[in-house]
Amino acid sequence: MGGDGLVDPVRPRMAHDDGAWRKVLYVSQPYPDNHVGGTFLDQVVLNATHVDVEFSTVFLAAVDVVRQLSLVVMASCACHVLRENKASCAAVVGVDVLLLLLLTPRRRGEARGVRVRRALAWTCAVGVSAPVLRSLAKTISTDTIVALAVGLFLTHLYCHDYTQQKQMHVQAQVKHAPGGHEGSESTPGTSDRPWYGSVGISSAFGATVLLASRLQCNMDACVFLVLSLELFVLLPRVQMGMVASSALAVGSVVWLATLSRVMADYLLHTYVFVLLVCPFWLVRIQRGKMEIKGPWDEAKPEGIQLSPASSRRDPRLDVLEPDGKVKIG
Repeated sequence: MGGDGLVDPVRPRMAHDDGAWRKVLYVSQPYPDNHVGGTFLDQVVLNATHVDVEFSTVFLAAVDVVRQLSLVVMASCACHVLRENKASCAAVVGVDVLLLLLLTPRRRGEARGVRVRRALAWTCAVGVSAPVLRSLAKTISTDTIVALAVGLFLTHLYCHDYTQQKQMHVQAQVKHAPGGHEGSESTPGTSDRPWYGSVGISSAFGATVLLASRLQCNMDACVFLVLSLELFVLLPRVQMGMVASSALAVGSVVWLATLSRVMADYLLHTYVFVLLVCPFWLVRIQRGKMEIKGPWDEAKPEGIQLSPASSRRDPRLDVLEPDGKVKIG
């Protein structure tokens, strides 16, 4: 308060001015701006939000990556056997029909015939567009097609929404719990970046379209595109446990071994690296993680609820208490 009786509208007045340093703003103190008290480092907190990662948790997450890699390998093998005439088109059609009947989603209260008609509609749509899709990259060289397909498959593996299986597992537990109810058809994609799932599916389908341009006829392209849709769109929506994921991984290695023994060895070593080495590596490096928080961090107000009236308060009524806290007037 000055000699004219006015209160400074910016600085709160001191309740008790004993000369001790206080960590407050807009208070005139006989210390430089960069001064810190002797208790400055007493507020340091180490690993406040650090969570220890267990090997089993990381291993189960790696299983999802291996399962998706198995689907990519199976799609690539299917394209190769169709291109080299190592499997008849009728055999692949039989696999397509079987997977469509098993994987086509069925809504609650819906008749089985409706699901069959929906599967046939998908197949007809792909069959009509197969000649067009096959001709899109027909003039591009095979080396370029393979390089682009590998890049798109890697993008698919990176951007795939690996939270789908966890979401479906939680929904299954809620549905079978006492008092739980069966809701509508689930919509996968609960990650913090939901557009990643769309990019992953689009990348996988783009890679299959490129590979379909190397096939010999439109029928082969049609059955291959239908198989790719089943692998990358329908199959991830099915809840699969450890046994089913292991069967996919073993099946992809065995199928690839019939085409190339060397590539099958590389694939097997990749599975071992992803399932065992990477989780063990991650758990080990977590031991040396150090998270330090202290008074130098950005201030985050907690437990403050301001009403429109309080936002228009008079700063001249603020008073600094003895403990260093500003009392809002």
